[in-house]
Amino acid sequence: MDTATKRFDEERKSPDYLRRAKVLGVDFGGLVGERIIGIRPLTKMEVEEMGWSYNNGSIPFIIITTNGSFIPISDPEGNNAGYGFIA
Repeated sequence: MDTATKRFDEERKSPDYLRRAKVLGVDFGGLVGERIIGIRPLTKMEVEEMGWSYNNGSIPFIIITTNGSFIPISDPEGNNAGYGFIA
């Protein structure tokens, strides 16, 4: 086992990592196994209903799945639209 793999395995056992994984499981676990069926920008009305604006240069969007939808946000409080990063 190389050093990077060993370090990754050790971190995954840490209490902080396990806490973060639990939070993500609660907040986003429903997305596991979902199929994305659409992605679209939010309408101006939807953006305003969220209390956001297009002024910061971002494009607020919604991901539509077979069982609902998901809107990326900038922080847990939903202060502004977020962005998706595909790894």
